Amino acid sequence: MGATSKATLKTFFETGDIPSQSEFADFVDSSENIVDENLLISATDSIADVTPAVQATATPLTTKLNLIETTNAVIGGVKLPAALKGRLVYIGNSGTYSTAVFPSTGDAFLGQAADASYTLARYGCLVCFCPKDGIWLTSYYNVVYQPSALQGTYSTYSDVTPAAQGTATPLLYKFNGITGTNATRGGVLLPAFALNESMYVANRGTYSTAVYPAVGCQIVGNATNAAVVLQPNDVAIFYAISTVYVGCFIYNAAKPSLTTHRCVVSQAGVAAPTSVVLENTLGGTLVWARTGVGVYTATLNGALPTATLFCTSNVGNSGVCFITVRSLVSPNSIEVRTYNGGGFAADGILTNFFLSISVNP
Repeated sequence: MGATSKATLKTFFETGDIPSQSEFADFVDSSENIVDENLLISATDSIADVTPAVQATATPLTTKLNLIETTNAVIGGVKLPAALKGRLVYIGNSGTYSTAVFPSTGDAFLGQAADASYTLARYGCLVCFCPKDGIWLTSYYNVVYQPSALQGTYSTYSDVTPAAQGTATPLLYKFNGITGTNATRGGVLLPAFALNESMYVANRGTYSTAVYPAVGCQIVGNATNAAVVLQPNDVAIFYAISTVYVGCFIYNAAKPSLTTHRCVVSQAGVAAPTSVVLENTLGGTLVWARTGVGVYTATLNGALPTATLFCTSNVGNSGVCFITVRSLVSPNSIEVRTYNGGGFAADGILTNFFLSISVNP
């Protein structure tokens, strides 16, 4: 009979029964066997990925459990067996750098093109399971680089000089502090991120440092493999937009923030303009003056060294007018000029004229 249900097997061993040879055979065939069923899960450690990362030459994974322990500074590759329905493969990366996991030729990870690889970061654990021939589903976990800002560990590093991607200090943790005192700019190296992973880097050192992406990756706004530079006291958040592109936000707590002044300005006759202040973080009050026909200044000593100005045009009592706003050579003032519909300088044009000033630190 072969494999038999539990309910049937129990009837073979009721009180007073003498099970037959075939009934004992059915009992054995209905049980799992460590050897025949391969219940001792096959495992391979010390796997070295082959560089460069190419599907055709990637190291084949031949067991259910696989541990990559490579020291290649350039991303290498490993290759899954054929994606057959029901197959399950576990991959861990305890090497120094990330590795590329390729499907077998013609197979694909769900959501990716056929033959496209999956980048497995250092300390990453990847579970690949096949619900349908040719397709791998994945579940990813990393014991260090957690997507949640509440998880992960912190360490400090010295950057390696001179700044070069190939010799930069690898960053290994969620939160990283750079404490180098090198007068020559050094470098640190981001890992290859999985999607939604993030990392925090703070430059606590005396000098600037270069932060490089993983080999073959790109910090958005830069060329592939190009670094961003963190000045002293800069804090950067790096986050994975994909396994290749990394977003970056940099903040410096020691630098003053953008200051602004927004107001509504009116002027009549030969009087100085008056303004209704909507917002002001310049650290003082703008003083308005009329210096000529249709010429007005707003002054605040030392507050307008690099003013970026935005204004809206306005319609005056005499028809369409023209208004210009410019920063004077002096770091203390801006100038507003008004013209009538004929193109001549004129007063009385400003009526609820909105002015926005932004000063970069």
